[in-house]
Amino acid sequence: VPISCVNSLDNNYPEYVEYSGVRLPQKNVNIPLDAGFLTCCDCQDDCQDKEKCSCWQLTIQSTAASNADAQIDPTVGYEYRRLNNPVPTGIYECNKYCKCNNTCLNRVAQNPLRLPLQVFKTDRRGWGIRSLAVIPAGGFICIYVGNLYTNEEANKQGQDFGDEYFAELDLIEVV
Repeated sequence: VPISCVNSLDNNYPEYVEYSGVRLPQKNVNIPLDAGFLTCCDCQDDCQDKEKCSCWQLTIQSTAASNADAQIDPTVGYEYRRLNNPVPTGIYECNKYCKCNNTCLNRVAQNPLRLPLQVFKTDRRGWGIRSLAVIPAGGFICIYVGNLYTNEEANKQGQDFGDEYFAELDLIEVV
């Protein structure tokens, strides 16, 4: 599904922007995706039983870190591909090394974009994005991906293009 782009006063912007669901690591950027780094489940029921899915259990067990009394929330995670409550400690989704199918209930963010989105220029706040369809409460919209740079290259790119909106995504080392 393309993300449509409203024509701006500056005709240097395309009418359609292609949505990409993949990260694009640039020179000297390594994303550890080897099987030894990822947790994998051996579920045969598309992870319907949260207690047996090791990926889902990582999400559940990590909830202890989000509250002062270290209580685990066994109800956390997706329900019909939606979240009933925010999960500040993150979701551990099943991945390509798991035994479950791609239709697994614990695979949401890795699915393609399902909603029509529109990129538009606001009057005073720069660029924005909006949905052209109703989004159900707790529904997943899309992932925010793009070029991944080293800190040095990101700073250089930001200075060269006047872009102040770079984000620090080094969550693996932070965790």
